[in-house]
Amino acid sequence: MLGVYSPLLMDSGTETTYVQLNTTLNIEEQIANAWRSSGNMMTILKMFRDSNDPYIREMAKEEIAEVLYEKLTLDDIWGLVKVARGEKPTESLTKKLSAIGIKAIGPADAKALLQTMDISADRDPEVVMLKYGYYINFKNQPWKMEHWLTTLTRFDKDMDKIADELERIIKTKDPEDILEIHVVPAEGDVYGGVKVFESLGGRIIKIWSDINAIYGAIQVKNIPILAEMREIGFIELHHTNFQLRLRVSIPQQRIGTNDDKYVTTANYPAIQVTPWYKGYKGDVYSTVVLCDTGLDDTHPELYGYQDQGFGSAKIVYWHDTSGTYPNSPGDGHGHGSHCGGIVGGANMLCKA
Repeated sequence: MLGVYSPLLMDSGTETTYVQLNTTLNIEEQIANAWRSSGNMMTILKMFRDSNDPYIREMAKEEIAEVLYEKLTLDDIWGLVKVARGEKPTESLTKKLSAIGIKAIGPADAKALLQTMDISADRDPEVVMLKYGYYINFKNQPWKMEHWLTTLTRFDKDMDKIADELERIIKTKDPEDILEIHVVPAEGDVYGGVKVFESLGGRIIKIWSDINAIYGAIQVKNIPILAEMREIGFIELHHTNFQLRLRVSIPQQRIGTNDDKYVTTANYPAIQVTPWYKGYKGDVYSTVVLCDTGLDDTHPELYGYQDQGFGSAKIVYWHDTSGTYPNSPGDGHGHGSHCGGIVGGANMLCKA
């Protein structure tokens, strides 16, 4: 027996539990035994939060995550997200947590519990990847949009839920003017977002249910009021005057070796780490699967749809999960076509 008091096992309510570590047992067994003997998962949670030993933290993390994934539903997990934000847990969530030894948790405890469920490799403590394929981005708490992986401070530095670009445009408009905007409801609640939007005189143009977003038109004077509503997460301008140019957006990501490209071979930065330098020069017989907003097969960069064919066609197969384009490829947004151009553009209009 190692006759020292261990800082690994700590508070179990109001009393501190000290445990003698047995050198004949591996650390996983000691952690599991300590939890079972205390009857309170909070001891293991505190171990995860407070230990400076990465190995101890990892073992505690696995012990907690196994139980949470087994006992909590996805709705329960999003309930924990709200608690981490500062809201009170629901009665149902409180009962479930209590049944597995987690009682009277606050925001810090809820956040730590969610962090134990992270399966990502980078282990950014502010971004959790769940095994269900969902993300929890704690950086987006001010917008109640933890379900968005993109951190919104990139577009809304003052965190008032209105994109900085849109705020600049609002200042140039008359209050009675109509602007077309994108609205992302807080917590992905599209129904609640639509209801508030229409209550302020907004006209719905399209609802993107797949990404829980709204496209509509509303008077300029009502946009700040809309942003104050708890049902709203983020508001940005609907762009109608832009063209996707590969030469502008991705010159540093080219894979080819042709000198007529926007960035020539000789001038390419960090040439030794480029894909083509390492031997990846593309293969006309390879197919790339792209999951995005769709593909516009009428675009000259992508023209030539041939179902299951490989000849000169750019789009050889497509599947529409939204039901918007049941008979041929389509893209009502443009992002998917942009990415498709990166993958297999014909280089007719762009040099990159």
